[in-house]
Amino acid sequence: MIKKILVADNSTTIQKIVAMAFENEDAIVEGVSKGKDAFDKMEAFKPDIVLADVDMQDLTGIELSKKIKNNPNFNATKVLLLASDFEDFNKNLFESSGADDHISKPFKSEDIIKKVIDLLSEKSQQSTDETINLTSVDLDESNESPEPTIELSSEDMIEKDSPINLSLGDLEESVNTTPTDEVKSETKTTKDIEENTLHEMIEDVESFKETIVTQDADYEELGEEVAPTQEDVLGDEL
Repeated sequence: MIKKILVADNSTTIQKIVAMAFENEDAIVEGVSKGKDAFDKMEAFKPDIVLADVDMQDLTGIELSKKIKNNPNFNATKVLLLASDFEDFNKNLFESSGADDHISKPFKSEDIIKKVIDLLSEKSQQSTDETINLTSVDLDESNESPEPTIELSSEDMIEKDSPINLSLGDLEESVNTTPTDEVKSETKTTKDIEENTLHEMIEDVESFKETIVTQDADYEELGEEVAPTQEDVLGDEL
């Protein structure tokens, strides 16, 4: 991937040195002499990293770094401050600028290359981490989504012969369920009916027996009245 490097330094010599250092690297180097020009060039050039001289007159490297980091369109851009070796570097100003690192001038080509590559590697890793984090969030939200529920009426189940799935817990609950008061009441009522029916049958048998005995007695009385005596028979013969 081609690296875009913007050099903002009062010295055109520094601009050329940086361009020569990255001549054999996969990079495009642009140079400006003023901080304001550097910020104006940000929108069109869209650099991956800005090398900003701390001692620029119109807009110092510290101020330029603050503007870049406070702009939501550029705050992901890396900033490397260029400080003079003979000047005392103000660490407090460096930290307040939001810059990612600094290097003292004059510098060797290999040193500036290493600084830039290290910072851009950090940027690439941060982008990868953000992508992974977003993917994880999306997966979590997907897992938390409620599962779709399919509601079927009893008619639908009959027409489609839909199977009824019962879990083991449902079966155990069904087997272990004790009779309700209503079932107990029905059982007791059935038993009472059977006992009453049996009792009525016994009473009917007893009544029938009494009827038979009564009829036998009536037949005996009738026989006595109708049967002829011996005297009646002899009289008839005479």
